[in-house]
Amino acid sequence: MLSSQIQLSTKSQKITTPFTKSLRVVHGTIRGIVPHVPAWGIDPGVNFGLTIIMGEKILVFNGALIAEDKPGRYGLTAFRFLQTIFAPLHYFHAHMIIEGAAYGATSSWQVGLSEVRTGFYLASALSPLFSVVEIKPPKNIRKVVFGDGTIKGSDEWPLLNHNAADSLAMAFYAAQYGMTEAK
Repeated sequence: MLSSQIQLSTKSQKITTPFTKSLRVVHGTIRGIVPHVPAWGIDPGVNFGLTIIMGEKILVFNGALIAEDKPGRYGLTAFRFLQTIFAPLHYFHAHMIIEGAAYGATSSWQVGLSEVRTGFYLASALSPLFSVVEIKPPKNIRKVVFGDGTIKGSDEWPLLNHNAADSLAMAFYAAQYGMTEAK
């Protein structure tokens, strides 16, 4: 069980950025499996989760992008938000996994979600920080990370916001990718 390998703070810290109306981070540590490269995971959307695993340290964010009223603007906002997160970082060869579409899902928000996913993808793919940037379907990630495609991040980490918990699963997938690649 992954939750036994992770110790997360019970308190979140509020962060302010010009691209989010809310953003919180929880700090934590990981025992057992430590990735050889930094591993990132994103559960995209206007309400999003972002996890960064660097060695034994974990940062788990959940937030909401600022409201946009014109088509395409959410993608640009997501792109700019990630650029602000990348700015202070100086490592390379990180792995980024972004949750893809849940095939068969029906929602009026699928177009906006696609814009945000594309913004996160382009910010990552154009950054020199990442050697791997991939979009993967959620069921595929869950099968690898939890052994079952129906288990969600919030099932494993119920105290986290559901977007944050899903992003933690994405980061674990990215970490496993990095550990496999290093062999």
